[in-house]
Amino acid sequence: MAANARAVAKLKDTRSGALEDEPAGVNPFEIFAGIMFGVWILVPPVILVTLSLSGLARIHPVPAIGVSVASSALAAFLAWRFYRDETGTPFKAVRYFFASALSGRHGHAYDMLIEADKDDTPRRVNGREFSFSGVDGFRDYWESVRAAGGGPGRVLFDAHHEVTMLDDDLALVKFALLDEGGKRGRDMRKLTVRVGDEWHLFNGEWSSSEDDDTSWTSQASPHSPALSSI
Repeated sequence: MAANARAVAKLKDTRSGALEDEPAGVNPFEIFAGIMFGVWILVPPVILVTLSLSGLARIHPVPAIGVSVASSALAAFLAWRFYRDETGTPFKAVRYFFASALSGRHGHAYDMLIEADKDDTPRRVNGREFSFSGVDGFRDYWESVRAAGGGPGRVLFDAHHEVTMLDDDLALVKFALLDEGGKRGRDMRKLTVRVGDEWHLFNGEWSSSEDDDTSWTSQASPHSPALSSI
C-alpha cells in the first residue's frame, strides 16, 4: 500500500507541475558529433570537385561531382540521425532510456526520469541500496545492474512491442530485450508520462512494482477518459 501511495503521489505531483519537470531536450554532444562527422565526410569530395573544375588536378568532374553528391547525402543522413527525436513516443523514450542506461550514458538516462522519481527512496540491486536523488546514485545503481547480469552492455529490442494508453498523458510500454545473439530475453513493462512534448520514464529502475502492476493508476485523478491500446 505504501508503494502504491508513493506512485499515486508521484503521478499527481507530475501532473500538477509542482516539481517543474523539464523536457530532456536534444543532446548537444550528439548534435555536435553528427555535424562534425558529416563535415569530415563532405570536405574531401568538395576538394576533389574544386581541383577538378579548376584544372589543378586531372580528375574528371563527373565522378568527382558524383562522389560529392553521395557524400552530401550521407552527411544529411548523419545530421538526421543525430537530430532524430528520441522522446516523441512512449516506446522511443523507453528504448532511449535503456540504451543510455546500459551503455554508460547515465546522465542522458537520468534526464529521462520524471522529477518525482529523483528522490531518496531506496532502490535495491544485488544486495545494495541506492538513491536516485542525484545522478551519481543512479549511475551506481545501473552499474550494479550490469554487474549483476541484468542487462547487456548494448540493449537490443524486439521489433514487436505494445503501447497501452492508460490516459492521454500516461502510457504503458510492453516489450522484450534481446541478448547479443539476438535471442529474445526477458519481457519488460515500463510506465511513461508525457512531459511537454516528450515522454519520460515514471520509474528509473530496471524493474519496479510501479511498472509491473499499474492498477494503482485508477487511484489518481484521471487526466482524461482512459484510452485503449494502440
